[in-house]
Order: sequence, then structure tokens, then C-alpha cells
Amino acid sequence: MATRAFDVITLDVSQTYDLRRDVLRNGDPDAAVSIPQDDMYEALHVGAVDGEGQVIATASFYPEPCTARPAADNPAQLRFMAVERAWQGSGAGGAVLDAGVQELRGRGCDLLWANARDTALGFYLKHGFEAYGESFLDYTMALPHTVVILELSRD
Repeated sequence: MATRAFDVITLDVSQTYDLRRDVLRNGDPDAAVSIPQDDMYEALHVGAVDGEGQVIATASFYPEPCTARPAADNPAQLRFMAVERAWQGSGAGGAVLDAGVQELRGRGCDLLWANARDTALGFYLKHGFEAYGESFLDYTMALPHTVVILELSRD
């Protein structure tokens, strides 16, 4: 596959909604694509944009305790990781995740966790996350998920 160009940038949360709806909610126009935490001062929304400025990948990060690692001093949760189908496998998702991790480390976060769709578990494991516990059925989409955890070392 030929390399395709994209840039990774910080997004306004509203720029994530279309991709959240298309990829994570199967295009359902009535599906909820926002949460109250989106507008938190500490929330971070990262995306990849193609040469025309279209958002092709997104990830949002929120300060949130992790019940699997309650001793974490400054944990963050990854939510709404989405890559436009035509761009899956291009590296855009990994680049967005890496940019978020770098920013979180700069903020002193010591742990990143997510409820990962089991269909995407390989992606998270490839990027250094570890699976924790048994798979469970997520109530929002009725899809199997597994908690994944990435320890953020202080460099």
C-alpha cells in the first residue's frame, strides 16, 4: 500500500463527532456522540487530518481513575478512538494514539486505560497496552470489550 499523508493535530471536540458517529455508532444519526467530559478543561482531543483537512482519525483522553489500577496517581482514560474505514491500517490511528500519549506524559499522567472493543484488541496490544481481566459486553453498542492498560513511564 502506498503511504498516504496526514497531519496529527489537536481538535476541538466538535470536530470528532462525525467520525465518532460514522465509525463507532454505525452512522446512526440519532446516536449520542458526546459525553459531559468532552468539555472538561483537561480533556484532550487529538486527530489526524488528510491533505484536504478532513478528519480521518480521532482519540479523546480524559482524567479518569482506573479501577484496575487504583494506585495510579494521575490516570487518563482513552475513549472514542476511531479511524475512517478507508484509512484503517494506514498508521493514522497509531499516530493519533502516540501523540495523545506524548501529551499525557507531558502532563504527568502515569497510566492510560481504555475499554477496547475486542475486534480492536490487536491494535492496542501492538501499541504497548496490556489486556486486563475478562471480556465484557459494553452497554452502549452491545459489543464485547476488554479493559486495556498502558503504563506511562516517566522519562
